[in-house]
Amino acid sequence: MEETIAEHVPTVIVSFHTSFDEEVPAGATFTVPKGITKGGLSTLINKLLGKSDEEAVPFDFLYEEEFISQSLDKFLKAHPDIDQDDTILLEYTPSMTMEEGQEMPHDDWVSAVSAPFLNTEVVESESIVVTGCYDRRVRLVHNGEVLAVGDGHTSAVKSVAAHASGTAQKTPKRKRHVPGFTAVSGSKDGTVRFWKYSDATSLQSVRTLKYHTDSVDCVAINKLGDLAVSGSWDKSLKLLRVADALNSSIETENLQVATMNGHSRPVLAVKFTCDGANMVSSGLDGQVRVWDVSTAGYKSGCSGEYAVYSLDTHPSDPNIMLTGHSDKRSRLWDLRAQYPTKTFSGHTGWVYSTAWCPDGTLSKSDCFVTGSEDGKINLHDLRSTRPLSVHENHTDGVLSLVFTAPRVVASGSKDTTVKTTMLRV
Repeated sequence: MEETIAEHVPTVIVSFHTSFDEEVPAGATFTVPKGITKGGLSTLINKLLGKSDEEAVPFDFLYEEEFISQSLDKFLKAHPDIDQDDTILLEYTPSMTMEEGQEMPHDDWVSAVSAPFLNTEVVESESIVVTGCYDRRVRLVHNGEVLAVGDGHTSAVKSVAAHASGTAQKTPKRKRHVPGFTAVSGSKDGTVRFWKYSDATSLQSVRTLKYHTDSVDCVAINKLGDLAVSGSWDKSLKLLRVADALNSSIETENLQVATMNGHSRPVLAVKFTCDGANMVSSGLDGQVRVWDVSTAGYKSGCSGEYAVYSLDTHPSDPNIMLTGHSDKRSRLWDLRAQYPTKTFSGHTGWVYSTAWCPDGTLSKSDCFVTGSEDGKINLHDLRSTRPLSVHENHTDGVLSLVFTAPRVVASGSKDTTVKTTMLRV
């Protein structure tokens, strides 16, 4: 099965293992050129699995939980501790790729996308997205068709968050039927608006709050749907109960709103942790600040060198989060530490958006996607600092990302579209 290798070509001996269903003979060793690339290793694995050229699939390769992104020779030079005279054990796994899905045209830049229902049944034909647009409107889009439009903002909508009204958050199966949900939006007009959708043809604006003095660039609703937070260019965050905002019997001046100050420049991103205990905010000052939800008090934080344009808290670990930065990189943080634990590259423009993949079966490690001013969506695995897949789905900057299903991500862009992208293994 081994290919003839030219004389004087440096070689190493490798062996393979996998958690993938199809496995090469255990313990078998193979002599390969040091300069072999991921493509060459994939060709070898496909031959060992008896696949024809038509059946062949691409693979990724890891050494001790670290992806080999370049040639094996370059990887070995970067890891001088690896004994090249011994057999090198490599793990192989099917490559993850991205494919273009639906397109949803808008009338201006799409600055925000949110998914009120996470389709856990992976019905890729279903896509329900609430969007915020620079044309001052909030929209409900179902399978590429606009079902409802919310008017009221007097300037660009910069942020939107939506949450299912009921406890079940699965994509509905009946065509064109979207169950009720609540949404909150923030705008350059300095207002925060609360919206209700109840199986109607329009989004109903039920409350408008002018408690910020400048553009509201980020909003979030917690997992339970009972709290909403907003962050603004006025450097503050505001926290209140969703039920109070939706209750027309409570006068706006009587709403209990908690204010959090501490950022020295505009706040651009905010999220609740998955356990609901904390909020995490970031902005142009490069700070990542953690706030206690029960007291609205500052808990901890750290400062970085670069502006933070986006963040996403981990879907199951309340201590882990991602940030996107002005230095074209994204970073992994453990909130118990005071510094990022890993930095990821691959973009050529500012990283405007970050989103964790909710599907634990996509990879045995955590995966996430990032969107950038370069118009690209990058798919990352925590075991590699370089992207596993790059998708040029947009012709201008990607401003926002959200998963509508475990392997379907919706993206809003400066090219005035929302597009869906499917993640494949």
